[in-house]
Amino acid sequence: MSYTNNNEASSSKPPRNVMTHSYDAEEDPSFAELPEPLVVSPSNLLANYETINVLAPLVRCSKLPFRHLTSLYETHITHTPMILAEEFSRSQTARISDFSTSVNERGVFWVEPRKTPLGQSASTTPRRSYQTSKPHNRLPPTAQPPTEDSQLVRGLLLAQFASPNSASLADAAELIAPYIDGLDINCGCPQKWAFHEGIGCALLRKPELVADMIRVTKDRMGWGWPVSIKIRIDPEEQYVLLLTSK
Repeated sequence: MSYTNNNEASSSKPPRNVMTHSYDAEEDPSFAELPEPLVVSPSNLLANYETINVLAPLVRCSKLPFRHLTSLYETHITHTPMILAEEFSRSQTARISDFSTSVNERGVFWVEPRKTPLGQSASTTPRRSYQTSKPHNRLPPTAQPPTEDSQLVRGLLLAQFASPNSASLADAAELIAPYIDGLDINCGCPQKWAFHEGIGCALLRKPELVADMIRVTKDRMGWGWPVSIKIRIDPEEQYVLLLTSK
């Protein structure tokens, strides 16, 4: 995805690629001196850096074009829409329909370490990734760090899955792992069809199953591979009870 203004293209200066925050080295050679961006786990990014912005999973919205767009506006962590793990794990058609990515969709950002970290990930197991390094041309909006403490980090992409069982979730995780930075389990969708399929908020009544999903997925992928859970809560207890009593 790229966009170049016609006026820029006709000028004597090399064009700035607006859609990817990439720059020609002749236009600004300072970008050639950038350090390699850090890639940290989602939990450590949230706990140890200030003002981390997250794009939550959005039905029919947070697919590749929208994720790429939001990454241009300081969105550090993005999610796919909810994907049905059973269909994804057994159907090539579902995989092509439900997921696409690009080497340039993750942003590169200057971030500020917290003076008082919220805490490290509970796990002491080193973060694990199945991605292979691929060339990309994403750069931060500026070549110079805003402060002397600023660190350069790469954005993260998480896939959100809904599954009524552990095996399908682990199968889906194994298939998508080379393209993402972690997995999120949907335990909050309140739609009736999802509840009747045993996914989304139906899992709030099955904590043992959710625990097994995490255990089976991490047994398959490694205990250093990030897995998170989305739940739905409300200050009014009766609305929470509605989700668990349909």
